[in-house]
Amino acid sequence: MRYQHFFILLISLVFISCHPRDDSPSLARAGNLSLSDLNNLYSLHTHLVKPALGDWLDVHEEKGQSFDDYINYKAVCPSANQNKIYIQLIGEFDSIDNSIIKTVADYINAFYGLKVVLLDAISDSIIPDNSRRMNEYAEQLLTKYILYDILLPVIPKDAIVLNAITSKDLYPDEDWNFVFGQAALKKRVGVSSLYRYKYDNPDSVAYALYLRRLMRTATHELGHMFSLKHCIEYKCLMNGSNSLSEADTKPLWLCPNCLAKISWCTQYDILERYDNLIEFFGELGFVEESKFLKESKKVISNQK
Repeated sequence: MRYQHFFILLISLVFISCHPRDDSPSLARAGNLSLSDLNNLYSLHTHLVKPALGDWLDVHEEKGQSFDDYINYKAVCPSANQNKIYIQLIGEFDSIDNSIIKTVADYINAFYGLKVVLLDAISDSIIPDNSRRMNEYAEQLLTKYILYDILLPVIPKDAIVLNAITSKDLYPDEDWNFVFGQAALKKRVGVSSLYRYKYDNPDSVAYALYLRRLMRTATHELGHMFSLKHCIEYKCLMNGSNSLSEADTKPLWLCPNCLAKISWCTQYDILERYDNLIEFFGELGFVEESKFLKESKKVISNQK
């Protein structure tokens, strides 16, 4: 069977939105900052090194995406009428799962500056037998059915995206072993699974790892939904990953280039964003992330 290793294949079909911004690259701003002010942040970021055998960039040839490319691409961005992120739970979730999901929803709000609406869970019994299967580990659900038969008919009018989170494993078709998630971005729907992140009765260390993984996956996939392509230059949230172990090496923050794109797209004030994320990471006890963002905010604040 194809891709026997646990590849992170979060399929993202990048699409053109009907909500492009009017700014030219030279005039682009986020809040009260010119995005050229982000250039000094590069000194805090680490260049990617040559990928190891089997890593994402060893297997996939990617061209990257400059800031000008992003704007000229007519990126998918929130508008006055479509500005909420909806999350639909599918399946059964225990108290630990629900705690993780609620924290991730709050994190998405701090990360993108958009309202997140967490919908009540629905049973996966609505998925018919021909759209589910048993693999050697557990039951899996067909992503295409979830995307097109469950989510697409009910996407809210004010949603920039409707994303499902399932408690069971996922597969996109019979040839694949599994996927962590899939998105049909022209339709603004996506689905991801927390099945392979779970721990039975996790201790504090395992809980934090579970949380980090879902935080990383959720914000990475939403980045694609806002038309960000994979980052190929710096260690960045938007790096591609071919395995869970590779993904665990990626940071929760964006490189300056990707930060410029998403700040321009959402018009989320950068200093306000830093404050919200620093507070969030501080409450979680995520010391590395909190320290890094404090240093980043200091660099930006000194330029004002």
